[in-house]
Amino acid sequence: MTRRRKQTYHWVKVARTCRLGDLTRSHQDLEYKAAFLEKLRAEKIRETRTKPNSFFEEVLGFKLTVYQKQLVHLFEENHFVAARWCRQSGKSSTVSGLLLHYALTHPGCHIAVIGPSWRQTKLNIQRINRFLPRLPRQSYLKPQRTKLIVNDSTIEAFPNNPNTIRGQTLHVIWWDEVNFTADDQDLYDAMLFATTTTDSRFICTSTPWNRDSLFWRMCNDESFSEFKVSHVTYEQAMEPKIGRAHV
Repeated sequence: MTRRRKQTYHWVKVARTCRLGDLTRSHQDLEYKAAFLEKLRAEKIRETRTKPNSFFEEVLGFKLTVYQKQLVHLFEENHFVAARWCRQSGKSSTVSGLLLHYALTHPGCHIAVIGPSWRQTKLNIQRINRFLPRLPRQSYLKPQRTKLIVNDSTIEAFPNNPNTIRGQTLHVIWWDEVNFTADDQDLYDAMLFATTTTDSRFICTSTPWNRDSLFWRMCNDESFSEFKVSHVTYEQAMEPKIGRAHV
């Protein structure tokens, strides 16, 4: 019987050569691709300037449901909007995109974000910040935890303190979770005072809770007839999320 000789393989590690010319060309290619991507993003924003629904889908990568499209339409056509939506229905993400689109199309405006607590308000600013990487880098400054500047417009978080709001000049106000905000009437009066000199928009969002609240009156009382109301139940917010909102 013939024995086979066992073969032994020896791996030789070869040093890789780093050439300056190759690195320069690679860096130039990356710069060219980055510039092309920035140009493409800027073109998409210009194309969707008057088409907020397209802005959500083509710029933010956010496919809107039927009831979210209706809220976008209400915000575009009216100065006072109340969104009475169930939880996990996408109201915060929808309004975040709306404020970002407004800031991009109205340079120099001042947008306020207010919530039932300072923590909740800062969380909404963070939601808006998550959309920023989809915008051209030159269109916004480095975001902060409580404020961001987009196209020379400011989106800023404010504590739910009437004295803090009253001295401001605001073009858009987003008041989140109105039904769970303490001293809601005093805060609302201060908001109205801050918007008297501007062609402002006011959007408030909340989940329904008790009837002894300002938000319930915004949605149901005839004295708040200037508010256009969007109502979404939990059945409408479930998959495949194509139900129509009550407007």
